[in-house]
Amino acid sequence: MDFKFEKRILVTLITICLSNSVFSQNFKGIITNNEGNPIDDCYVLLINSASEEVINYAVPNVKGEYFINIHNKKLTNVKIKCQGLAYKTETQLLKIDKELANYIVNFKLTSREIKLDEVIVIFDRVAVKVKNDTVEYDVTKFKRLEDRKIINVLKNMPGIQVDERIGLIQYKGKPIETLLLDGDNLFGKSYSIGARNISSDIVDKVEAIEDYHDNKLKKGLKKSDKVVLNLKFKKDKFKVSGEVAVGGGKDSHLVNANIINLSSDIKGFGVFNFNNISVNQTPFQKETYAIENREEIENATIDFFNESSITQTSIFPRSYINNIKFGSISNLLKVTDKIKIKNAISYFNDNYQYSFLSRNNIEINNEAFLTSNKTSNSAIPIFISMANEVDIDLSNNSILKYSNRIVDNKNDFDQINLQNEENVFETQINHSKLYYQQNLSFTKKISNNDLIELNIFNSNDFRKQSIDILNQEDIFFNGNIFNNESFDNRRNIFFSDILYLKKMDNWNFEFIVRHRLDTENFKINTISNRYDYQFKNNTTNFITTTNFEKNKKFRLTGKIDIGFSKRELQNDFDNVRLNQDDFFVNSEFKMKFKFDSKSNLSLNFENKNKLNDNYYLFSNPILIDSRTITSNISSLEFQKRWKTYINFSHYDLLRQSSFTFLSSYEEIKNSIVAEQEITEDINIITYFQIPQNRKDINLLASKTFFVDYIDNKISLNSNANFSRYFNALNGSDISQVWSAIYNTNIEINSAFKGFFNYKSNIGITYIENKQENSNTFFNSTLNARLEAIFQFTKKSYSKIENELLLPRGNGFDKNQLFIDFSFNHKGKNIEYFILSRNLLNKSSFNQISVTEFSTSVFSSNLFDRYIIFGLNYNF
Repeated sequence: MDFKFEKRILVTLITICLSNSVFSQNFKGIITNNEGNPIDDCYVLLINSASEEVINYAVPNVKGEYFINIHNKKLTNVKIKCQGLAYKTETQLLKIDKELANYIVNFKLTSREIKLDEVIVIFDRVAVKVKNDTVEYDVTKFKRLEDRKIINVLKNMPGIQVDERIGLIQYKGKPIETLLLDGDNLFGKSYSIGARNISSDIVDKVEAIEDYHDNKLKKGLKKSDKVVLNLKFKKDKFKVSGEVAVGGGKDSHLVNANIINLSSDIKGFGVFNFNNISVNQTPFQKETYAIENREEIENATIDFFNESSITQTSIFPRSYINNIKFGSISNLLKVTDKIKIKNAISYFNDNYQYSFLSRNNIEINNEAFLTSNKTSNSAIPIFISMANEVDIDLSNNSILKYSNRIVDNKNDFDQINLQNEENVFETQINHSKLYYQQNLSFTKKISNNDLIELNIFNSNDFRKQSIDILNQEDIFFNGNIFNNESFDNRRNIFFSDILYLKKMDNWNFEFIVRHRLDTENFKINTISNRYDYQFKNNTTNFITTTNFEKNKKFRLTGKIDIGFSKRELQNDFDNVRLNQDDFFVNSEFKMKFKFDSKSNLSLNFENKNKLNDNYYLFSNPILIDSRTITSNISSLEFQKRWKTYINFSHYDLLRQSSFTFLSSYEEIKNSIVAEQEITEDINIITYFQIPQNRKDINLLASKTFFVDYIDNKISLNSNANFSRYFNALNGSDISQVWSAIYNTNIEINSAFKGFFNYKSNIGITYIENKQENSNTFFNSTLNARLEAIFQFTKKSYSKIENELLLPRGNGFDKNQLFIDFSFNHKGKNIEYFILSRNLLNKSSFNQISVTEFSTSVFSSNLFDRYIIFGLNYNF
C-alpha cells in the first residue's frame, strides 16, 4: 500500500469522525427531589416528539447525574421524560438546534404514595410494566435464540429465580403457586410440566401476580403471601399449536411431542416423552414430585424402604441411566360462565439403572475399620395418576368446589451388591401403592366484609411392600432370620373445618374450627411372626389469625392454634397399648416492614408442637437392605419446635438488581436420635426420642446485579448452616455432634448482542463434622460449569458446555471433566438439531462424603457418550 493511499484513508476516517461530532447532541442534567437531594431510582427517556419513538435512555448515577448522546440529523423536536416508581412523571419539550451540541435539562421530582397506576420501565434489554400487585414482562425482550421453552426465558427475567433441574420457580424468593394460562389455572401445583414444555415462541407477556387468591371471594378481605405467574399468549397465534421432536443415534432415541389448545372456553395441554438419554424432566422426577404433591406425601402410609440403599437414586444426573415413557393430558372446560371442569391424567414408566462403588473409612470409639460395596441398582417404576376438579359459581357471592385425585404406583427394585469384596447379595423389593383423596369446599360471602367457608377432606392410602434376599445365607439378628419380609399398610385421614373471615378497616380476623381423625393400620410379616400395629390420632383445633396493615407499609400477623390431641398406638410386638392426651398451643407472629416499592424487612417467631412421622412407630426390627436393620422405641410425645427468622429483601427491577439476607434460628425438643451398632458387615439402627434440644442456625445472603458497560448479569449466593444434634454409636453414650456447612456460588451470564455469549457458574462447598470426644471430619467440593453459545446466523446456534467436579484434595483431574455439545438450525416450521453428551465418554465419577464418624468415597458409573441427530416440527 503506497503512502498516498494510506493518507487518503486517514483523511476519510478523520472526516467521518468530524462529521459525527458535528451532528452529535448531548443531553445531561441532575435529578433531585423537592429537598434538593439527588435521586438515582428513576430513569430518563429521550423521545421523538413526532413519532413517540424512544430514541435512547439513561439511568442516573448516585449523584443524580444522567447523560444521553445521540446522532440524528433529522430530529427537530424531542421530549425528555423522567419517571420512577415512587415519583410523579415529569416531561420537558425541546426544539433541536443543529448548531447546538449540548443541552442541560434538570429535573425536580415530587414523591407520591405508591398505589402504582401503570408505570412502564423501558430498557434496551428490559421491558417491564408494574400495576398494583402485578408485574408484566415482555417476553421478546428477554428471549434469546436458544431459549426454546418458557422456563428458559423466565430465568432471564429480573426477580424470577428458576431451578431448571427440578422445575421449581420463585418470584422474589417465594415459590410460585402455579402457572396460569391467560388467567386460567390449568396445572394447579403441578406447573413444572407446562413451564418445561410450552414453547416461548407463542408467549407474549409474563405476569407475576402477588396477593394471589385461588378463591376469588377472599380477594380484598385478607392479604395473601401467594404469588403466581400468568402466561399471556400472542393473539395472532393459532388457538391450537404444538411441536413434535424426533431424534436418534446409536442405541439412543428421543421422541417428544406437545400440543396446546388456547380457546376461550377450552384450554388443554398434552405432552408425550420417550427417551433413553438420561433425561427426566417429568413431574415424576423424585424431587419435583415431592414438591408438587406435598399433600400426598404428608398423608401417605409408612414407606419402610425410604432409607434403603436399594431404592436410592443418584443425585448426580450423569449417573442416571434410563428408558422413559411418559404422557400427560390436562384440560379445562368452561361449561358456562359459572361452571368450570378441570381434569388431568398422567402415565409414567421408567427402567433406570444406578451403579456405584463405595469405600468407607469408619472410626468409632478409637476403633477404625473399612467397608466396601460394589452395587448395581435397577428399578421399574410405573405411575398412573388422575385428578379432577369442578368449580361452580352458585352466585356472585358463593362458590362450590369439589376435587379428587387418585394415584396408582408400582415399583420393582433389584440390587446386586458385593460386600467387602467377599459376599454377593441379590435383593429385591416389590412395592405397590394406591392413593385417593377428595375435597369439598363451599364459600359464602355474607357481606362485603364477611365470609364463611366449609371444607371437608378425606384421603386413603394403601401400600404393600416386600423384601427378599435371593442368593445368600440367612441374615441373623437376636436369633431371628431376616431374608424375607412383607408389609401391608392402610391410612385413612378425615378432617373438616369451618372458617369465618372478617375485615374491619385496617384489620382482618380469621377463625377456624377444625377436627381431624388420622388412623393408620400396618402389618409386618416375617418368616416366623406377624405383628399388627394400629395408630389413631384424634385432634380438634381452634385457630385464630389476626392481620393488621397500615398504609401498606407495615403489616402485623398473629396466629394462635389451641388444640387437643388424643393419640393411641396398639403395638403387638411389645404387646402394649400407648395412650397420650395433650392440650397444645401453637403460635406464630409475623411483622413486615415495607420501606418502599423495592425493600422489605420481615420478622417471624414460631412455636409449634408436631408429632413424629409414623415411620418411628414400629418397634420390631426390619431388614431394609443387605447391610441395614432398623427399629424404633415407640413414643407418642410431641416434638416442640421454636423458630425465629429475619429476612431483608431488595428487588430493583429497573436496574435488574436484588439483594436478600436471611437469618434463622431453630430449636427442637424431643428430637429423634439414631443409635447405631456398626460393624464391617451390618448396621443396626434404633431410633428414639431424647429430651435434649437440637439447634440449627442458618445464614443466607444473595446479590444479583447487571453490569451495563460489560453486558453481564452477576449473581452471588452464600449460605452457612450450623447444627448441633445427637447420636449414639456402638454402645457409647449419647454424644453431641457439631456440623457446619458452607456454600458459595457465583454465576455470571453475558447479554452480548453479537455472535458469542456465555453462562458460567462456580460453586464451592465446605463441610465440617465433629462428634464429642472424637476427631473432626472435613470435606469440600468444587463444581464449575461454563456454557459457550455461538449464534452463527439469526436461525443457527451452537452450545458447548463444560462441567468440572472436584472432590476435596483433588487437583485438576481430566476424569472429572465433562463436555456436552448441541447444534440447532431453525427453519420456518422445522428445526434441525444435534445433541451430544459426555463427549469424552467418561465411565465413572468420584465423590467424597463425610459424617461425624466416617469418610466415604463413591465412584458412580455414568451413562455412555451419545450423539443424536433429529428434527423438531412446529405447528
